[in-house]
Amino acid sequence: MLALLCALPAWRALPARSLCDAARAQQERLEPYVRGVMQGAQMEHIRAAVGRLELVRSHLLPSAFGPNHVLHHKQRDPTRVVRMDLPAAVLETMLADARRVLAIQERVRLLFGDANVSGYTSLSLEFENAVLFYEGCHEFWRANEARVRREFPELASCHCNIFTVSQGSSEPYGLHHATALGHLLRGLHRRGWLAPELHKSFHTAVTTVDHGGFPFTVFEEHIPESIDPLAALQQLRANHSGAIAGETESLLLTAVSAFNKFTRYPLIPESRRRTMMDYVNSVFFGTLACHGARDLGNGTYWELEPGEALHFNNWRLHSDHAFGSHLQPRVTADLRCFSPMVVPWPFRDMGELNGAYQCAEENEISRTGECLLRLFNYGSVGDFYRTVFGEKVPQHSLSYVVGSLFLHYFADHDYNLLAAPGMRRHYERVRRMYDSNSLNFSAFSQCAATFGSERARCPLPLSSRAIGKIKLAVVVLRLVLGDVVATAAVLGERARQQLALLSLRVYALLQVLYGVFGGEAAACFTPSFAAASMRDWCAYGPGPVSSCNKLFGTADGETLAGIRWLQEHQQERFATYGLDFPYLQQADGTPRLLAACDLEHSLCYFSRYLSARASLGAAGAEALSRAMPAGFRLYRIGKLQGLGAARVWEDFDAHRAAGAGGALGAGPTTADKSRHY
Repeated sequence: MLALLCALPAWRALPARSLCDAARAQQERLEPYVRGVMQGAQMEHIRAAVGRLELVRSHLLPSAFGPNHVLHHKQRDPTRVVRMDLPAAVLETMLADARRVLAIQERVRLLFGDANVSGYTSLSLEFENAVLFYEGCHEFWRANEARVRREFPELASCHCNIFTVSQGSSEPYGLHHATALGHLLRGLHRRGWLAPELHKSFHTAVTTVDHGGFPFTVFEEHIPESIDPLAALQQLRANHSGAIAGETESLLLTAVSAFNKFTRYPLIPESRRRTMMDYVNSVFFGTLACHGARDLGNGTYWELEPGEALHFNNWRLHSDHAFGSHLQPRVTADLRCFSPMVVPWPFRDMGELNGAYQCAEENEISRTGECLLRLFNYGSVGDFYRTVFGEKVPQHSLSYVVGSLFLHYFADHDYNLLAAPGMRRHYERVRRMYDSNSLNFSAFSQCAATFGSERARCPLPLSSRAIGKIKLAVVVLRLVLGDVVATAAVLGERARQQLALLSLRVYALLQVLYGVFGGEAAACFTPSFAAASMRDWCAYGPGPVSSCNKLFGTADGETLAGIRWLQEHQQERFATYGLDFPYLQQADGTPRLLAACDLEHSLCYFSRYLSARASLGAAGAEALSRAMPAGFRLYRIGKLQGLGAARVWEDFDAHRAAGAGGALGAGPTTADKSRHY
């Protein structure tokens, strides 16, 4: 009987606070940081940036880049308690190291100027970086790998996270749920790209967990979901505008603009983007729960003994940093596990894709990890690789090898540190430095001091970056063109209409590719982030360069000065030439000035006129302009085929005689053509 009683589980599930309370607490916690970001920017520029974001993602390219909202209805299995193998030696090591690592994290954040932001950042030693600091991670995985694979047969890989909650020094992560890039963009989600289908945890008690140690909360009634911050903002505006009026809406706009790669204004460190998303989610779910829009219920917390683990779905809302008390510290070890993730062709892996999509951001996170390695007297990332892998040195960044939730590095490769036998050599070094209290904070400080100048730099050679951009363009074209062709095939009679829209969408797409992917992401809008509008600044191609050279004699690097001169003097120039554009006016009748962006497009077409003028002369180019678009299109086709001007017009007459004039346009008259030669 005694043996039977001892075999009974010790855990208990108990009611926690409401989702409304948890969300409001998280909103209040993150609001000061978002407010600080907003106060350092200009609100009209933030609104303009979000407006452009909505124009491109929700209207021009909704099928590919539309803001997405995913409800995982088939993943509503309740949280279960699973008994993990936690050997006494591993438990003792984890507890001893938890106190050390908590003190290291506090000092590192202070030296890095990141002391006031909790949660998921690249400096946190609780998430994927834990594998570098906790020997217990390696042993815990070895002891439980078979059990995890039985419970999670779809498993591809796992990270080790170790969380320590201690009074006055470390608080729990507030309300949140996991997400993935493939959940945020509509086109990616439909194809199943860049998001593991399953993301589950084995969140294991290392100390006794109860109400006195900020217990772990899961909101069981919440359907697991992921939502793009822009989609959350749009839903709040449409359905709960009164609840977010005033400063809350301004803070939401700031968070959405700072988070999104296509705007990135105001500019924030890459490690703070998750803070922006968490803030938007706290307002979104708090508004739904507190106003009764969705019945999201109360949370559940568990009293656990060491070795008992919560096996739960990370897409489900969890954690409540304001629930419980600081009567005793709480230490938990989480094996965070993933099913396989599809990386779209032509990329071979996620490392290659990030090199093209967010190279500078990836470098920032890897450089942070390199500074952390300096604590253990590694002179470089290569020294660490040789210690762990010997001669088989990975040809990947540190963040790829260690893992990164933000970068979608889920360690599903041959260099997974949890499974690498060579990590024992690293842990021998770590143990010596822990025991002798000799961590090299001086080397860390020197690394951190040089970090600022390199954090936004892409270290890849120009040739690799160019190849990456081409591959990224292929993926984006697959998203856009695939949707249009598929829609046209289904609609039958409406197919031609759908394909007619393709030109507009591809044009918008190419503008995005050139402006966003042609250089740093933010360069699409402004070189210094002093303004977020394209009224006074724009990206430009070779057409405006040649046009400004002809107009002003400017060099290639002075094109923007020419565009700005035209923008500033447009009204007096229009008056001088007697030009009147009645449609260029505001609703109140005042003139609507052409923006730098408008003039860039005009100069692009002007360069084509200059090209035609060089071949046909002034009169020919003038007649050709009147025949646009059909005449210009035919002229370009003829030039590509190597035909002379006379032959081009013969072909034009043949097309018109054959009844194709409706498609090509009426074309110039014979008298017009006689003036060409």
